[in-house]
Amino acid sequence: MATLSYGPVTLQIVKTLEFSAEPVSTEDQVDYVVTRNVVTVQAVFSPAATVIPNNPGDPPPINLGVSVANLQDVLMRPRQQLTYRIGNDIALAAPNPNGGGLSTNPPKTDARWGPRPLFARVLSVIGDKTAIVTFSVECWTAKGSNIILSNRWTMRQSLDEDFYTTITYQGRTKFRSSLLAVGSFGNVGPQPDQFRSVLLPTVPDTFQRRALDVQITEDGLEMAWEVRDEEQSLSLGQNSPATRLEGLITAGSEIGLKDAIQAVKGFAADQSRIALWGLAPGFAWLNGTPFPGAVLHSIIPAVKASAIIRVWGRPLAFRSDLLALAVGVALDRLSPGGQGLLGVGGTLPTSAYLTYSVEEKFVELRLEVFTSAGAIVSATFDMLNFSARVKLDGNISGVPQAPLSPALLENQGQAPVPDNSGGMRGDYLGLVIAAMLGIPGTPPPMPPTSAFGPDLPSQ
Repeated sequence: MATLSYGPVTLQIVKTLEFSAEPVSTEDQVDYVVTRNVVTVQAVFSPAATVIPNNPGDPPPINLGVSVANLQDVLMRPRQQLTYRIGNDIALAAPNPNGGGLSTNPPKTDARWGPRPLFARVLSVIGDKTAIVTFSVECWTAKGSNIILSNRWTMRQSLDEDFYTTITYQGRTKFRSSLLAVGSFGNVGPQPDQFRSVLLPTVPDTFQRRALDVQITEDGLEMAWEVRDEEQSLSLGQNSPATRLEGLITAGSEIGLKDAIQAVKGFAADQSRIALWGLAPGFAWLNGTPFPGAVLHSIIPAVKASAIIRVWGRPLAFRSDLLALAVGVALDRLSPGGQGLLGVGGTLPTSAYLTYSVEEKFVELRLEVFTSAGAIVSATFDMLNFSARVKLDGNISGVPQAPLSPALLENQGQAPVPDNSGGMRGDYLGLVIAAMLGIPGTPPPMPPTSAFGPDLPSQ
């Protein structure tokens, strides 16, 4: 004989009309998520069989009219304990009182905020003691103890005109409500968006996360998310306070050839006048400068170098850190030899200006420098040798005088990403991710991961 218990009511004399199980899969029909169970029974209401109290814990009334009147108020309440037995064996229980997953408390719901009553109908009333009723209830069950039931996503890649790649992920994650319910993990249960760090794809090397959009459904059991990662020519590091860095480096040299020609012409004219007056030739002045010095001064190139570095930061970044990064990058680019400020290959700043935004985390550094003696010599004999005056390629250290690391090449490393582990409803409560995702058999699919790249240090 079968019996069905729901909340405080136990239907003892029952005829099972339906006991079904239907698998519920993801939209692409790939992942099994939960099983929808429906139990429909026909029961006898009588003082000797089944009566319904006014409230849980009240003594059962012996009046059939009172018992039937309590059908809607008692049996129609969702999320009560459902137990369906065939003989002494439990064929269905939801919530499963012995399956709390990681919880030390029994779950308060099934896998989808159920069980949920479908209907209760009185088919006939026999005298004033007996009635025949039909009761139907549905619930959702899932195997294992995992919170995340499914995580499916699509990926799209596109190239721009410079062959930089943009990757867009769109995904949907489904959760088990029994382990999200308040009290399942103590006094407070976790929220779906607290699992972003294990659900969202990690940023590939040389990419930066440019967009993140997360939406939680009203029932809190599904999270739709979309991220867009764009390939960068310069990666700043996973924990860098900066989110963007732009810069312009200018280096050039100029020879006063016109002034040198004028000096020669002026010297020739002076020699003619000196000879005409009978004075001693061979020594003349040009604008207060001895003639050999004027010519020499004109043919020595004027070598110049400057940098404009703009840095944008995270909402909580300090402008001083952004400025230190800008200074380090500027001096790094303007010191091709990597030596001290006054050494060979080094630089000596001649002017420096800082511009920053009051309302935004943005700084701009304008820096002009004296180049080294080696750069002047190089410009004298090879004006197009810009590599001797500024650093064109290679890694950016970000800190002046810091040793250069091969791991910080411009096209390597982890680009900045937003902190996505907290979400909109607080921090993660110390739950063990591996245990949450650990289910018998095949675990839910996870996006591919990549190792974190090195950080670009600040000054």
